[in-house]
Amino acid sequence: MDHSQPVPDIYPRGDFLLLFDPLDGSSNIDVNVSVGTIFSVLRCPTNVELPGDDAFLQPGSKQIAAGYCIYGPSTQLVLTVGHGTHAFTLDREKGEFVLTTENMQIPAATQEFAINMSNQRHWEAPMQAYVGDLLAGKEGARGKNFNMRWIASMVADVHRILTRGGIFIYPWDKKRTRPRPASCA
Repeated sequence: MDHSQPVPDIYPRGDFLLLFDPLDGSSNIDVNVSVGTIFSVLRCPTNVELPGDDAFLQPGSKQIAAGYCIYGPSTQLVLTVGHGTHAFTLDREKGEFVLTTENMQIPAATQEFAINMSNQRHWEAPMQAYVGDLLAGKEGARGKNFNMRWIASMVADVHRILTRGGIFIYPWDKKRTRPRPASCA
């Protein structure tokens, strides 16, 4: 959807806003690749009864909670409420999520990065140079071999980075029709 959708009048409204991508990586369903749901929870601005698009334009630091669910060999919910990031795995027998990893941290040592190389020709020069350095491997400026991975499901790519280390990159490119934001929060 291009715009926020209000809660229908038949339901009570609360003090929070929910942003989500219900099925990230949906183009991978027919090839049986992990997909997921991405979400963010914000507090509704004060004195706003029927929030419109502007109510959702808040810095990331204002999030109350954020996370994703990944649907793969197991179903996991990865969540933060501002005090660490925790993973919960669905126990299908009990029908509930069980805490399986507390205080997740991206491993410091890594040799992986995730980026959609099919868009490379559209990137700006600094991004071209950065990825070029990674691809140059041990003989390049970084003196280290890197593995490039790309699943085309942000949830799956980010989950791998969060558990194994690395960086997920989705750079702005010149083929985008929307104006580039001045800054990211």
